[in-house]
Amino acid sequence: TIEGGRHPVVEEVLAKQGSAAFTPNTCSLTQDAYAWLLTGPNMAGKSTFLRQNALIVLLAQIGSYVPAERAHIGLVDALFSRV
Repeated sequence: TIEGGRHPVVEEVLAKQGSAAFTPNTCSLTQDAYAWLLTGPNMAGKSTFLRQNALIVLLAQIGSYVPAERAHIGLVDALFSRV
């Protein structure tokens, strides 16, 4: 579960450009909902959402800062994202 997760790279680029702030996202995978099929129009942020959560999991696994309000992440042995 990741609540209020942010993509640190996109967030920094938006800040440097003076654009609108990055909108935090929540991702919750459970035993009953362990996979998602994410669809939507082009340029809707699907790839950013997938990469953001993969990056947050990777940062958590190495014991680094996690750009989220709250995160509960167990041990992960593989990350898969088809973009």
